[in-house]
Amino acid sequence: MGMELYGRTLSHSVLTAAIRLFATDPEMVGRRIFTTGAKEKVMGQTVGIDIEYYPRRMAKFRKRGAASAKNRLMTVKHIDVTLPLIKESTDIPASVLQCLREPGQESKAWGKAKVGAEQKALDKIIENRREWMRWQILQTGAISHAATEVNDISVAIDFGISGTHTPALTGTDKWSDATNSDPITNQKSWKVIYVQDSGISAKYGIMTDTVMGYLMNSTKCRALMGDRLKDEIFMLGEIAKGVKLTYIVYDEGYVPEGGSFTNFLGTDKFVLWSGETFPEYEGIFDDLDATTPGKFSKAFKSDDPSVITLLAGVNPLPSGERVNELFCADVA
Repeated sequence: MGMELYGRTLSHSVLTAAIRLFATDPEMVGRRIFTTGAKEKVMGQTVGIDIEYYPRRMAKFRKRGAASAKNRLMTVKHIDVTLPLIKESTDIPASVLQCLREPGQESKAWGKAKVGAEQKALDKIIENRREWMRWQILQTGAISHAATEVNDISVAIDFGISGTHTPALTGTDKWSDATNSDPITNQKSWKVIYVQDSGISAKYGIMTDTVMGYLMNSTKCRALMGDRLKDEIFMLGEIAKGVKLTYIVYDEGYVPEGGSFTNFLGTDKFVLWSGETFPEYEGIFDDLDATTPGKFSKAFKSDDPSVITLLAGVNPLPSGERVNELFCADVA
């Protein structure tokens, strides 16, 4: 393939190791909610997922010598999923490749830095898609994507979130109605539903700056503050304290092809989260050189046109298998 001309810089082992070392954007809140540990590494391209409802009943008192009380399995549904494949590439210009072949370390260092920058750009758009997937799960309990190009594939994975965990406010109850809405009461009642269904308390309320503005302007929220209202930061903290939540304001997003900036989290949504992370599975990338789960990167030569293509990809799946811990309200 002629790749030996560029030393180890463009070998798949070096490129894969490099892309796995890139730091994730610390502003991506979804990456904190979904994590990939050893048990989420899949030695293949499919995964079986048990959708689980943890029991809310109590154990029984039993007679001495009696058999134990039998319990049904907590798994209510099993799904087998082919992990969605994300694959992106870019062509490295000849000028960069020539630098990798030149004698002396200065030119080689510049060439390596340029390849690294292009790889980082690919990694960024890959991470944007992964973050989009995470927020689809958190808001709807499903990932739904319709293919728009020839080599795209449609994705439809539904974990089955309950309708009581996706309430939608209507009329004057919407938080955008500053005078009549009651965000405090709403949040308290949603927290009750959350803990009763999941057995774990919601600790975080996640929203965009737009929804935060609705809280700030709410007549009932302002009444709660009274004379203590000093500034927006003070007020937001006091509202959060009143409903026993820690607020996270999240405004990261992406720009679709030919479109405008779009938030990962809807500007009319309010998400509850317990603070317990969800699993995000990673399989082995669909390439002969890929041998371990996780991100993969390689470079290969094409003769006509003569270019070196830098490829990067991953096949991930953020999983909403603990569906009773998913909760997203439409508040505006």
